[in-house]
Amino acid sequence: MAGEREAAEPKNNDNPTDSPAGVGDTGDVDKVMDTYIAAYMTALQMPPSPGETRTVRAGAVTLLAAGRSVGSLCKLAAELPGKGWTDLVQHARKNPEATARPAAVSKPWCRECNYGQEPTFAAGRMRERADGRLEKCHCHPGYVPPQPTHA
Repeated sequence: MAGEREAAEPKNNDNPTDSPAGVGDTGDVDKVMDTYIAAYMTALQMPPSPGETRTVRAGAVTLLAAGRSVGSLCKLAAELPGKGWTDLVQHARKNPEATARPAAVSKPWCRECNYGQEPTFAAGRMRERADGRLEKCHCHPGYVPPQPTHA
């Protein structure tokens, strides 16, 4: 009787350990799958087979557990049908996710570049060299100091 009562009780799906492969949010897997199925339907005018769907879902679970972002996986999943592929893991391996770059700390404008007029954006911080060509000023966010040359 105790087994019947336990079987009749609803399961609590709020526990992340119940999700596949330890992925905390199965909604993320669903987002990837929705993107894949929509792209498949657009490309081939029919739904993917259950086997294709299982393969892509397993790849999404694995990659999300490994730390790939949902946005990146959705982009990659959308590319699969047009190429005739179903291996999301292999496609992700060949297309590494761009690492997020921290926001650059903008250097204050030096008031020497851009002919003395403050540029509207930091990348406009240029100065004219003696030969008339423009170069990045030392206050430009992409400025790299000249490296010493060794003879």
